[in-house]
Amino acid sequence: SVDDFDSLMRERDDARRDADAARSQVAKLSRDCERMSAELERERSSLEDKQDREAHARALREARRNMTELENELANEREDARQEQAELRHQIVALTRQNDAAQQQILDLKGVIIDLRQDVEVAKRRSRIDSDCASDPRLDGKRQIYGSARG
Repeated sequence: SVDDFDSLMRERDDARRDADAARSQVAKLSRDCERMSAELERERSSLEDKQDREAHARALREARRNMTELENELANEREDARQEQAELRHQIVALTRQNDAAQQQILDLKGVIIDLRQDVEVAKRRSRIDSDCASDPRLDGKRQIYGSARG
């Protein structure tokens, strides 16, 4: 129905907005990852200049752990976005099929209406001829012609 179609379209639009938000988050996470990679490189160069290599090694391990977590989050977000897009494609196919079926049903109903109108017109003509023939016996020939076509 139209409400179901509208509802599905709203869901599809919501899902697209969610996917866009997820892509935005993925981009942010990518920037964060790049930023952290740059920070990691700066940390490596400063380690050579500092006395406390152990503290810097711990910081480096933490940065790598954070980067790995961000990469994992990024991979999860990408997978979620792929799954969401696949579901949206599936919903679009289903909605398109429903729409095509509804359009075919409309065409079928229009054909039925045309047939009914033609039947009504034929019945009106026959009724007029019958009533005309009843009042004017000279039109008996018409009644015989149109009367034989009844069925």
